[in-house]
Amino acid sequence: MEPEVTLFVDEECPFCRVESASLREADREGALRFVDISAPDFDATEHGLDPVAVRQRLHARTSDGRLWLGLDGSRVAWRRVGRRGVIRFTEWPLLRGLLDRVAYPLFARVRVPLGRALSWLLRLERPATPQPPARRGPGAGAGRSRA
Repeated sequence: MEPEVTLFVDEECPFCRVESASLREADREGALRFVDISAPDFDATEHGLDPVAVRQRLHARTSDGRLWLGLDGSRVAWRRVGRRGVIRFTEWPLLRGLLDRVAYPLFARVRVPLGRALSWLLRLERPATPQPPARRGPGAGAGRSRA
């Protein structure tokens, strides 16, 4: 089966990487294709895309040739893998305009540095893995009484 939706994703963006991994897992029919725009050999013009615009917001192309941008591109992918709840939420009339015109454009501008900063912070906040006590040589600790 040929993919019905091609998503042009920035795999250097932590948020984009997490979302594309989640979509890959949910794509049981192989309807999604992912093109990494951060790959050294990626050429936007080979896909008929503007090299600057493709890095500014998500681009998704459906098999009928239509190009979907920003959250509309996400909605196309979500619809294809059955994520109806998130689609309904983002299409709720009171939220759609705010999400499409304000929240997504702002997020798209800061997604990479924000994702890197959050990844760094989350690594710092993880508890250290407990290490077994170090042994001090043969029979270390043997013969000692505890009072």
